[in-house]
Amino acid sequence: MTSRLLTSEECDTIRAEPTPQDKMRRLYSVIRGWSNTEKDILYILLKKYYSSMTGDLEKRELTEKEHFVDRHRWALIYRIHLIDPILDGLMTRSLLTSEECDTIRAQPTPKEKMRRLYSVIRWWSNTDKDILYNILKKHNPSVIGDLLERGKSHHYFTI
Repeated sequence: MTSRLLTSEECDTIRAEPTPQDKMRRLYSVIRGWSNTEKDILYILLKKYYSSMTGDLEKRELTEKEHFVDRHRWALIYRIHLIDPILDGLMTRSLLTSEECDTIRAQPTPKEKMRRLYSVIRWWSNTDKDILYNILKKHNPSVIGDLLERGKSHHYFTI
């Protein structure tokens, strides 16, 4: 992983760690300060070269307490591309302020917009998340349908 994202010194420090777990801990300490775009690039590289590891990391136990939009957070961030109809629906139902919508819309990519939306909905009630789910289902039925199918068979979406 000697890309421009890591310096030679950082690579050497990571490689010097004695165990794979220590290497990952060291890598994590390096990437904490990275931008989301840089983290996305790293994720794509890990997915390409270490798919079994990323597959294991993406699997999460289903709990009845965890809401659909929380359980499928990463899949929704990566798969939802049309954000404006979702924001309009949430604003119509008074779940987002116009300022929150403007802040989300100002983000440069759909992934960034979804990440910003998730920063807003983190503390919403399940009732509010149900409304978001229904809006997502209305505007992205194939994505939601796919996630529901995978959930029934206890498999998770992999990016």
